Amino acid sequence: MDKVVFFIQKSFGKVCLYKDKEGLLLEFIPIVDGEEKDSSDPNYCLIKIEKAYLGEFLVVCRCFLSGFETPDFTYAKNLSSEEEIIVRLYRDKQKNVDECWLRLVTGKTEDKRKRIKLTKRDLVCLQTALETILFD
Repeated sequence: MDKVVFFIQKSFGKVCLYKDKEGLLLEFIPIVDGEEKDSSDPNYCLIKIEKAYLGEFLVVCRCFLSGFETPDFTYAKNLSSEEEIIVRLYRDKQKNVDECWLRLVTGKTEDKRKRIKLTKRDLVCLQTALETILFD
């Protein structure tokens, strides 16, 4: 792994965005009782998104920030019959409120599924990390 590009910090976990020679490494580090857990924790995950998919990810992120309508970004990859990876950036419109979410799925059980609500600041962080990787 190269150096960390950016962090998106939440009370229950931290998303670390790393530049990789082949794309983006997205690492979710769970936080339990104020303490960061290591890679042995069942809620920990490390996902690699190939560079070919990052342009679409960036466009959707920019559209969400600007308020434009756009299809969601979904990256899916089957590693085996038991293991799948899904990264999804999407909007959820409830009660006339537009909320952005990042969904990380690394398996079929509930502890392998994370839904992270993103603020505008989080989207700017994600956008900047993607731009750094794509335009470096």
